[in-house]
Amino acid sequence: MKTKAKNPFLEEYLDIKKARNRNSFFDEFSKRRELINKYSFAIPDDFAIQKLVEYSPVIEIGSGIGYWAHLVNNSGGKVLCYDDDSWELSKKQKTYTKIYPMSELNKDDFSVSSLFICWPPMDEMAEIYLQMYLENNGKTLIYVGEFGGCTGNDKFFELIQDNFELELRHEIPRWKCINDRFYIYTRV
Repeated sequence: MKTKAKNPFLEEYLDIKKARNRNSFFDEFSKRRELINKYSFAIPDDFAIQKLVEYSPVIEIGSGIGYWAHLVNNSGGKVLCYDDDSWELSKKQKTYTKIYPMSELNKDDFSVSSLFICWPPMDEMAEIYLQMYLENNGKTLIYVGEFGGCTGNDKFFELIQDNFELELRHEIPRWKCINDRFYIYTRV
């Protein structure tokens, strides 16, 4: 097993958190935007990365530039990343790992992989791929985001409630006014 991967996003976030008393909310918000563009919407910590390693192999849908997958793969897990390349930053930035187009997704892999969805847009993307995962006998959903906030749509959350049981809820590091968490669900 590989050692845990270096996580510069977490390190930069912790530095900002230490300086919160000196920084205004606007300064922190600006720094958040910069780090989202550089890494990911959500801040991975060691616990979340190790859980993803434990639940490998993993298929990540909507992976952006692949920061979480990079950490998991460098910590001994296996994540295959898929994105439709609609996120404008993925076209301009170097990715952290190989990102495959959604059109290359092999649905048969769903039955032997955990599904990871991190900060899905509020459109139907997460709903469509979670439904596909269910239709192909997927067993474990790992989700990072908000409930009733800025991620996913209502149908996505209905699919979770109707088909999965919460196994784990973990408080990941997060920005002011953001309520994302790390969840692991098992199919019922």
